[in-house]
Amino acid sequence: MFDVVGIGLNAIDYLVGLPRFPVSGEKLRMSAFAREGGGQAATALVALSRWGCRCKYVGNVGDDEHGRLSSLLLSREGVDIAHVRTVPGASSQFAVILVEEETGERTILWDRDPRIRVSPEDLPLDDIRRTRALLSTATTCPRRSPRRGRATHRRPRPPRATRRWRA
Repeated sequence: MFDVVGIGLNAIDYLVGLPRFPVSGEKLRMSAFAREGGGQAATALVALSRWGCRCKYVGNVGDDEHGRLSSLLLSREGVDIAHVRTVPGASSQFAVILVEEETGERTILWDRDPRIRVSPEDLPLDDIRRTRALLSTATTCPRRSPRRGRATHRRPRPPRATRRWRA
């Protein structure tokens, strides 16, 4: 049994420290550079694993260097990656993150191959049922099409406005 099963994104982040943001067309020397694991779900699971939780990551990677590195970094942190699927021919998510050092302001440039999206068939339902907590950073919700009986994706609807209490 896992304390937390996380479903969602993993990425490789290229962090670039800058003394200030450049203006258009300008060359500016970097003050720092690092390549690290990232993605909302993966980052949260690494933090929880470091705090002693038993964690499992569910997600997809491409069959590229970023995917191999992401899986390796998660496993080194003690996160179970038995349900990480490598998608042949796909590219893994990565980001270039520009960080202004004085303010910490970030600009994120990213790319994600649509083929690495998690589908309902990727989900380890037995592990999800037995986990103490489920973390999902999905931006779309899988659902069953009532007509065709197959999984589809749609963006979650925002909650309806609630009626205000009157004095």
